[in-house]
This record gives sequence, structure tokens and C-alpha cells, in this order.
Amino acid sequence: MKWQTKPTWTDKLLQATAFWVGYKSQLYHYPLTEGAIVGEAAALLSNGLDKGYRLECEIMYKELNAPVLGQARADLAIKQGDHLDTIIEVKRATASRKKIDEDFKRLATVHRSNPSSRCFLLLVSQGLRPVNYVTDEGKAVTGVINTKDYTAKVRRACKAASSFRGTESAHYSCLIEVVSR
Repeated sequence: MKWQTKPTWTDKLLQATAFWVGYKSQLYHYPLTEGAIVGEAAALLSNGLDKGYRLECEIMYKELNAPVLGQARADLAIKQGDHLDTIIEVKRATASRKKIDEDFKRLATVHRSNPSSRCFLLLVSQGLRPVNYVTDEGKAVTGVINTKDYTAKVRRACKAASSFRGTESAHYSCLIEVVSR
């Protein structure tokens, strides 16, 4: 499979999210909620989209040509006119493997219904390395994840860390692209 180039907003979103998580962790010393991360990602994305694109939050999947998903909502959707360009689900790295896999499957369903759209999981980790997606050196794992339902690939991973701490306790932001099989 040939993967498309990563979107222009990728680097800014990922690095800024990793720094933001680190900043909030220093201030409040508590785990950030998924909703707070979605809010920050929305603010960062809305300022970095190219002209003609708009961001929508918490949009029903049935409005994205995926009625099989019922009442479920997508965290973030980028549209160009009426065309769904990109969909992004957000998950904390501490979510269960089952919850992350459910998002991967949901994104694959959207991709199956909208093959020209890009589908991503933004995985954010607060103070620990998400070992399935980030190497010991703090870089995105290479290769693809193949299941019977989807194929996924870590497109980029960014980290923010204190100069006195290593990659294991850094804050990470990973963008994982999902395509249907």
C-alpha cells in the first residue's frame, strides 16, 4: 500500500499538543481528560488549516456518510466545502487496548464509506511512552499494523520532555492513520 504524504497541519498539531500536555502536567499534576485534549487539538487545528477548509467538532458519524455507526460522534472532522477531507479521533494512551481498537475500527468504517477521506487517531500520552507506537528512542514506530478490519500506520510522533528526564517519562503525541481493508 502506498501511503499519502502527511497533512500540512501534522507537525504543528503534534508538537504543540505534546508541549501543551507537558505544560498542563506541570501546572496541575493530574491526568488530562480526553475532552480537554480534543478542545486543545481543535484550537490548534482551527488556526492552522488552509483556506477553504473548516473544522467541525463532535459531529455524528451518520452525517459523515457512515450511518452504520449510529449515534456515535467523531471528535474532529475537517471539511472542504461539503467534502469530508479528514476525520480525527482522539484517545489518551492510557485508554484500554479495546477502546483504542474500537476507534481504529470506527475510523476504518468511515474510510470504507469515504475512501477519499483521511482517517486518523491522535494518541496523546501524559508522562509515559506509548510503547506500541513510539520506539525506545522516542520516534514513531515504523511498519504497519494489519488486522482483518483495518491497516494502520504511525505517521508521526512528537515528544516533550524535561531535559532531566528520558523518553520513558516524556509527553507524546502520535498521529496514526487508518485505512479500511
